Amino acid sequence: MFERFTREARRAVTAAVEEAERRGDTSVGTEHLLVGVVSSAAPGSDVIGASVDTLRESWAAMDQAALAATGVGTDLPMDPVPTRRRGHLPFTGGAKQVLEDTLREAIGMGSRRLEPEHIVIALTLRPPRDPAIRLLERAGLSPDAIRTDLIQSLRRSA
Repeated sequence: MFERFTREARRAVTAAVEEAERRGDTSVGTEHLLVGVVSSAAPGSDVIGASVDTLRESWAAMDQAALAATGVGTDLPMDPVPTRRRGHLPFTGGAKQVLEDTLREAIGMGSRRLEPEHIVIALTLRPPRDPAIRLLERAGLSPDAIRTDLIQSLRRSA
């Protein structure tokens, strides 16, 4: 499937892996894919309407809220602690599903190539509790509006 990804889409997925590594996470999730698209300045990232810094700040706030909900003090520093790993990071089930849905969305729109825009559309189709959806909403963004804008943009350029 990855052979159908454009260079920009591959760059966005690579940036997602790098984001997971930067944070010291043990897997690549949907939230990493979202930040990867934005951090790689991939086509469609401007439609998201948030900078990498805004998404990272929202993510840190979500982490703090999760810690507080479990009774862990929020006075702890939340700076990512990068770790060195051997091998590659696995993708979560949700992230794998997004990549599969990226293919479905591209085919459904008559595209032979998978673009970063298709990744974002697939991300916006995730259920409400998905980390990428929660991250978008925490940043004050509407997944539905982003999806609508991207679909209209792709139709105009077709």
